[in-house]
Amino acid sequence: ALWCQGACQGAVVRDDLYFEHCCATRIQAAFRGFSDVLAFMDAMRKIILVQSISRMKQHMKSREQTKIKVILAQSIVRRCIAIKSYRKLCMEQRESKAALMVQTNFRRHIAMLGLLSAKLDATLCQSTIRRFLAS
Repeated sequence: ALWCQGACQGAVVRDDLYFEHCCATRIQAAFRGFSDVLAFMDAMRKIILVQSISRMKQHMKSREQTKIKVILAQSIVRRCIAIKSYRKLCMEQRESKAALMVQTNFRRHIAMLGLLSAKLDATLCQSTIRRFLAS
């Protein structure tokens, strides 16, 4: 009877130990899984931070390149506007010079007509006076 009682108690103790062992194994597995998830999440945060910094630097570099392109485009547009205004100024000066030349030549022509008219009048006066003196 002692032997049977000892065997039963041993089986119960073994079952209890096995159950405790299984529970401890499950708890350890759950903790390791949770610990791995935390480590994975921490690694993901670090990776996302590195990606964010990398993208920010790329964006800043792209922004600088875009800024340089915009400045270049502005300088080209300003140059075109300056060339057009310079050409317009040159055309106005040419037109002004042309108008001045026309006015000068017209005044010279009027003056020459007046001079010729005065010369003709003086010649007629001289002719008339010479005829009068000759008679």
